Amino acid sequence: MRIERAGVTQNCRLALVIDTDMEAKIMASLKELNNIQRARLLHQLFPEEIPGVLNFIAETCMVINNHPQIIRANWKNEQFTVELWLVLALDVECLIKRHGKNLEIQAIIFAEQLFSGILSVFLIHCLMQYAICNKSVDPKFSTAIDLFFCKAY
Repeated sequence: MRIERAGVTQNCRLALVIDTDMEAKIMASLKELNNIQRARLLHQLFPEEIPGVLNFIAETCMVINNHPQIIRANWKNEQFTVELWLVLALDVECLIKRHGKNLEIQAIIFAEQLFSGILSVFLIHCLMQYAICNKSVDPKFSTAIDLFFCKAY
């Protein structure tokens, strides 16, 4: 197949190679982003989803913090202790209360406050649960969560 533009003939195979190279560069760049940068980009691309995500995360924290004995009894995660998970849930709940609306409207605050250090493990888990539960308004948001936080590693 051939494409003609302004008297210049190009081979479609060349165009495909260029597109594939560009896609590889984009993916390489995504792999180089840290969790804060990924969260900021997610917020910037889907600002309408952030209030729902924050409500879901706050509800998750509240359930964990209100029922630690149930969490302890059912804990099966071998990577993290249940006590660490309980501390992370409490810390995230406090951050959401402290920063409130600023988390919704400012991508940098959302990303830096919630996705720094070990907190990112808890937040990524919450994002994945949000996507699994199909809570998002835009189905592309769930795809972005998967791309940014699951497939990029």
